[in-house]
Amino acid sequence: MAARAVSMRGEGRVGLLVALILVGGVIFMAVKFVPVYISAYDMRDMVRGEASRATLKTDDQVLKALLDKAAELDLPVTKKSIQMSRTQSKFRIKVQFEVPIDLAVTTYVYKYDQTEETPLF
Repeated sequence: MAARAVSMRGEGRVGLLVALILVGGVIFMAVKFVPVYISAYDMRDMVRGEASRATLKTDDQVLKALLDKAAELDLPVTKKSIQMSRTQSKFRIKVQFEVPIDLAVTTYVYKYDQTEETPLF
């Protein structure tokens, strides 16, 4: 086997620096985005659960449960963010809110919009 010549120009260090910057950027983005996505996913589960149990609760009870969950998850949900309608055959919940995510250079706005409609028996 022939011995490889060792590069003396620092090309390995530049590649390592670029890789470290990329890994750092991915970690930074994950720290910023993952908590928001997890909270939104938990809120989505709560909305689905409340919609499925709507026959057992009043609209005020559903609204209170959703607002309490949003406060627990630190999401900017208000009474205006939640729209509910009940007919004799269906119950519908619509939840909309926006979460600004500060990325140091810019601000990304995560927009959440969910509508659940379930039959009432």
